Amino acid sequence: MSYTILVGTVGTGVFRSTDGGETFRWTANGVSCNDVIVRGFAADPAAPGHVLLGTAVFDSGQPSLGTPFGLHQSFNGGESWEPIEAFRGIECWRIVFDKVHPGRYYVGTRPAALYRTDDGGKSFTRLDTPFPQVCRGIGLPRITSIVLNPNDPDFIFVSVEIGGFFLSRDGGTSWREVLSNIPTADLPVPNGNVFGEGSRHDGHHSILSLGDPDLLVASTPDGSYVSKDYGESWDYFPVLQVFPRQYHHDLVVKQDDPGTMFYGTGEETAGVHGAMLRTRDRGQTWDSVDFPEACNSPVWCFAQHPANTDRIIACAHYGMLFRSEDGGASWTKAPREFTEIRAVCWVPN
Repeated sequence: MSYTILVGTVGTGVFRSTDGGETFRWTANGVSCNDVIVRGFAADPAAPGHVLLGTAVFDSGQPSLGTPFGLHQSFNGGESWEPIEAFRGIECWRIVFDKVHPGRYYVGTRPAALYRTDDGGKSFTRLDTPFPQVCRGIGLPRITSIVLNPNDPDFIFVSVEIGGFFLSRDGGTSWREVLSNIPTADLPVPNGNVFGEGSRHDGHHSILSLGDPDLLVASTPDGSYVSKDYGESWDYFPVLQVFPRQYHHDLVVKQDDPGTMFYGTGEETAGVHGAMLRTRDRGQTWDSVDFPEACNSPVWCFAQHPANTDRIIACAHYGMLFRSEDGGASWTKAPREFTEIRAVCWVPN
């Protein structure tokens, strides 16, 4: 199979495969391999070779060690990278392209902030946001997802770890926190408060499933919540309970089928077991995906691309990579295993 997979790791930067994951090469063209922590990828839907890379910042003063820039871009599918100067010293976690406005994309950072470019990265505006700048547990909150609505250019929904979920209906001019007034008694069961008091404020991820109605889903360690009115009200979004103590991370909607979603779970953040949950009816029923071998840690993140909506890539927290060519009906495991994976991406060759 001829397509490119990019795997972002903790400490050893980016690995690149041009044969669909059969073999990987440690890439260092423009981004040092050593002591680079990858936080996120984003593939430009309007230009298949254009990929953005978010990293932590480690300015060692040496080109072979770390990187002083938190955002990089490639125009050849990750074969080489160049830094984006505006993000010198700024750690970048999430990047999302606006599919309606070519040249516009958003960048979420740590500490939690949101930037927008309208000219393809020539200039950036930092939006005025109410995101917290300190938090319990991890100290500095970070942006973990940015959701845009292709049918409403003014809609932006952001998850913050650990800091909550925030919604703008006017393109980022004003914001309000949602999911902040759910009583403790209404926390997801059976997990409840397993992962800490106020777990519903721990924004792991969020997605929008377009349909009738549109579903806005917010993921927390203890479980997920759903809104059918763009964040005005929320209900618990129950999923299959695979582990007695179940930890939830990213979820994704199949690009050509809003009824099909995949959800990454495990028994805890650094656990040694993981699973992928799947629904084909927008969350009414769920099953557990059969992987070719047991998953060694929580399923962490996913990659899709409009060039082939049946190709889905998923990774486990501790290095396993799974691939599907039939929309998630069956999966194969890539031969290579990695250190901790934080992001994955695929693009056409």
